[in-house]
Amino acid sequence: PVCSEKGAVVVNISHIPEAMTAVMAKRGAKPDFDSVGDLSLKCWFSNSQGIDLPDHLNPPVVEAMAPYNEQIAGLGEQVGTVFPRQTMKDASGASMMDPKTQVTKIHGTSVLDASTHSFEENLVQSLIREYPDANGAALTNVALNTFVNQSGKVGLAAADASREAGNSPNTALSAAVAMVGPKQVEQARTVTRALVELFKKSGLEDPADVGFDFSAQLEDADAGVFLTDYSGRCNVAMLAAIETRGAKSVFIDFLKALERKGGGKLSCSVLVAAITTHLAWKALMRKRLSVTTVSNLPWHFRVFSTLIGSAASAENQERHSFCGVANKELMSSWSFTETAHLALLGNRPG
Repeated sequence: PVCSEKGAVVVNISHIPEAMTAVMAKRGAKPDFDSVGDLSLKCWFSNSQGIDLPDHLNPPVVEAMAPYNEQIAGLGEQVGTVFPRQTMKDASGASMMDPKTQVTKIHGTSVLDASTHSFEENLVQSLIREYPDANGAALTNVALNTFVNQSGKVGLAAADASREAGNSPNTALSAAVAMVGPKQVEQARTVTRALVELFKKSGLEDPADVGFDFSAQLEDADAGVFLTDYSGRCNVAMLAAIETRGAKSVFIDFLKALERKGGGKLSCSVLVAAITTHLAWKALMRKRLSVTTVSNLPWHFRVFSTLIGSAASAENQERHSFCGVANKELMSSWSFTETAHLALLGNRPG
């Protein structure tokens, strides 16, 4: 700065501290404290959403001065996003119509582009705002096909009764979905929250990284949350289907290790919770989803399965088969798209 013992001339307010230091130096006065750092712009927060940005667009994060560093550290304990309190009308931004093309977009994806993806991939995208990879799609098919068989369920009886009464298909399916209340998915939602709490500070970035060391989480886990006295065959069939499809998941491996450790058995609801946590993990870590959304994913999956399962009448469903196809076969080799085709049209497409 242009300065003398009497003062200085600056062209920018940000130059004032440097100018004052220079003026005081000419007057023989030194700063009361040693200088710390510099006045250049610094980044206290960063979230690149997983995009590989060039260096000039991705500045390094530096620790803020006290007390801001403590407040930022507190925010770092928060997992997922927190949505502002606001009027919900038109607030989600989930769907919008392109004013130029008049084509609707779902989470930024044109419905024309969405039509090139499978049914199950679009279901996942509607929930986590991005499409799953091949590994995630395989896990999705296992989870959705596990609960598609509605034989003996009160929801199927309600749907059939609604159809017999002459109601529309939507009304009949609504009767079935009304039976899928929070108590039916309470365990899965609890397990999802427990998995998030255990792994949120573990450094896990890719839930498909089977080499990830979860020994610390295994030690801290409350077996009573994850394991039950359940001794059915559904969980065995699910694990076999995951193995057959070659799908990988840290959360599935963690649960299998916990079961081997003793104290109970895994249920299908717990395995579905692990799958939905796997699907949402990357988006959750990038703060694209809230923990509440993630904990409700097993509920959404159960609703999806119920909708497709209840589209077929009770006479086409038995305890171990759905429309003539064994439950195990659906889990291990059918996509949910094919299962939906089977429920509606009675055969496998292609």
